Amino acid sequence: MPEETHTIRNLVIFFLIILPLFTMSLQIPKAAGAIAKIYVEPYANTAEPGEQFTVDVKIEGVAELWAWSFYLNWTTSLLNVTSVTEGSFLNQEGAQTTYFVKKIYNNKGYLALWDTLQTPATSVSGSGTLATITFLVKAEGGSALDVCNTDLIKK
Repeated sequence: MPEETHTIRNLVIFFLIILPLFTMSLQIPKAAGAIAKIYVEPYANTAEPGEQFTVDVKIEGVAELWAWSFYLNWTTSLLNVTSVTEGSFLNQEGAQTTYFVKKIYNNKGYLALWDTLQTPATSVSGSGTLATITFLVKAEGGSALDVCNTDLIKK
């Protein structure tokens, strides 16, 4: 066998052995759990002008949560927020102390909410209600309730 063919054959064998080992070392391990989901419940509401309805903003599948924030958008010509209360998830039904901040901008059609544990506290895992929001229907029509700019912070 000519020396050039022998060298090529050795290179091919080398790459067949080394390349799989190299690619196995570059694999990124999968996350330990699923990605947390934030959503509005119930998904749809029906109310007449002058009536109110309430929704919960919930979280599902979170691990070791210390703080959260999000914005919620709606159509200003159709809805106004009349109240916002902290949900029971982060404060664990009042067993932990939290700092809850709400900023409502009815004229712009959004609100901003923040909630954080205060020390001493233990981070929270699982699913539950972050906030409860009550809306007043101003006019007939349909409006999406869009949760955006979410931030989940682990300790």
